[in-house]
Amino acid sequence: MAQSTTAGIVTRLEQKKFVKGFISTDDRGRKIVRLTKASMDCCNDADRKQQVEQQLLLELTNEEQKIFQILLKKSIVHGFVK
Repeated sequence: MAQSTTAGIVTRLEQKKFVKGFISTDDRGRKIVRLTKASMDCCNDADRKQQVEQQLLLELTNEEQKIFQILLKKSIVHGFVK
């Protein structure tokens, strides 16, 4: 990945408070990037959502799972679910 691409991604993540960037004390041309509590919380939320989804789908047939996912996507598109 190009340095400019990486820098842009890190900048956007900093703006969203998902990472914190620091200039290296050993090499001023190097930036150290660390995850923030917000990013860890986001990851934990994603894990919990995945567990809930797996539990919801566990008792459904493959066809029922497909229908459920289609309906869920439609509800997200129309703003019923965030």
